[in-house]
Amino acid sequence: MQKTSGYTLITGASKGIGRALAAEFARHGHNLILVSRGAGDLDMVRQELTCAHPGIDVVAIPADLQMPGECERLYRDATAAGRAVEILVNNAGVGRFGPFLENSVDHAGAMLHLNIWAPTALVRLFLPDMVGRSHGRILNVSSMAGFFPSPYLATYAATKAYVTSLTVALNAELAGTGVCASVLCPGNVNTDFQKTAGIIDVAVPFSMPAEKLARIAYRGFMNGRTVIVPGAALRLSLLASRLAPAAFHARIIGAFMKPARLKRLIRMYTKRG
Repeated sequence: MQKTSGYTLITGASKGIGRALAAEFARHGHNLILVSRGAGDLDMVRQELTCAHPGIDVVAIPADLQMPGECERLYRDATAAGRAVEILVNNAGVGRFGPFLENSVDHAGAMLHLNIWAPTALVRLFLPDMVGRSHGRILNVSSMAGFFPSPYLATYAATKAYVTSLTVALNAELAGTGVCASVLCPGNVNTDFQKTAGIIDVAVPFSMPAEKLARIAYRGFMNGRTVIVPGAALRLSLLASRLAPAAFHARIIGAFMKPARLKRLIRMYTKRG
């Protein structure tokens, strides 16, 4: 473990991928600023990491990034007392499964704010400090869904396409500044995301554990990879996707993701289990 002097800020750090990333960065000696909406869960993670890694400083800042002004407040609180955020990990996000017409305007707006506006604002707020120090890294957590138009996850997939595109373009702009940006594009990960998004998950046996994803993500991130796609199968599917137009993928994904079909598949899987 190599102790670092600056801080790694991770949003959505109280559970799932964010929590696994926090544990992985802590294992490598990074001081942490953990951000999440639930103060109780966040403080529990802070205590666990502090006990497991007494040599690092772990700060918890509760924040609801779906609310106006929270990104600016987070920046002020995170940089208080002279703390230097050297690594920004934008992990917080939300999804919602179902037909587009059944997703209310309020729900769609909240998703756009958290998945698009919040990471954009946080990068814009923290980036000048990084460029000024000629040192820093940004990791935006996207999804394989960002590469494919996805019926019944249409808004979510579109937000992740934005995150992926923004990160790749930003990394090109940052060449020569000492700052780099990477985007993590996982497939199905064994977290509570499917449950909270209302997805009937038939792929649990094929889900990647969040801890394994965090190890792969950290290694690729610190090695300076721009796009991190974890797993040979996912990388192969991404290459194959370029052989067919987006409309073809949308039809295939839409046929598989129809709620009625997913229910039949989950019943079949349950009987086999």
